[in-house]
Amino acid sequence: MCSLIHALKHLPITGVGINQTKYGNATRFGKKADKKDFEETYEFELAVPPMLADKSQEAQTAFLKELLKGATQKYHVTRQGRPALGMQRVLQQKFLDAPAQSGRGNQAHAEGPPGVHRRVHRRSTAIIA
Repeated sequence: MCSLIHALKHLPITGVGINQTKYGNATRFGKKADKKDFEETYEFELAVPPMLADKSQEAQTAFLKELLKGATQKYHVTRQGRPALGMQRVLQQKFLDAPAQSGRGNQAHAEGPPGVHRRVHRRSTAIIA
């Protein structure tokens, strides 16, 4: 969500990250080094898409808000009014579970969004002599 605010207000995004190259070189051959010594501040500016380049900032903001509104409506239609799973429920799942083994069962996965056909995969039961 942070990048949306930055896009709407035309602000740069600033973050701190580890320079992995310098850190990797410093810790070669088992040497110890503190990652904090290799933190660097990075700043990124979001580029204006070419299709919006000739529009005013207000028009760009209006277009992005309308695009977001359409995506949100599409999301609600796809979810058929059900709430999103949520981070807590996602973290409770076992990462090796197949959809049929998860807490929601196979029903929600098999239905999928309206208008989308699900391909069924079956295991081969061939016997090799």
